[in-house]
Amino acid sequence: MLTAVRPGDLYELRTRGGVVPPYDAKTPTGESRTIAYAVDELGVADIVVCGHSDCDVVTAAMHDNRRVSGVTGCAEESVPLSGDVIAAGHWHALTQLDALSNYPCVAPRLADRSLRLHAWFHELDTGATLAHHPRASTFLPL
Repeated sequence: MLTAVRPGDLYELRTRGGVVPPYDAKTPTGESRTIAYAVDELGVADIVVCGHSDCDVVTAAMHDNRRVSGVTGCAEESVPLSGDVIAAGHWHALTQLDALSNYPCVAPRLADRSLRLHAWFHELDTGATLAHHPRASTFLPL
């Protein structure tokens, strides 16, 4: 519904907390296999990591003063404990792009610019979806 695409135009992978596990060739995960399939076999041109407000994973990590890595399969990251859960959600989405960029199927496609990574953040209370703009270093409305 956020993208207004037709069925078949979007290949979706949902994970708890929008977590992209770190790549490990010795222990492939369902997520890493799905990402490789989308990138290598389907030839997707864009990958969007879409976080959202009121994310249980981010909120729990902030309130419990713990690492998000306590979640099974989560990349090693610490959530900023500034008290601003929206900023932490934005940061979490960006961290997942870092994890993606380390996948061996993703890195060469980023280098030759045939694949683009995007971080989005959906605000449940307003219905607004924001996209990260690296040059402005901020999330702005789509």
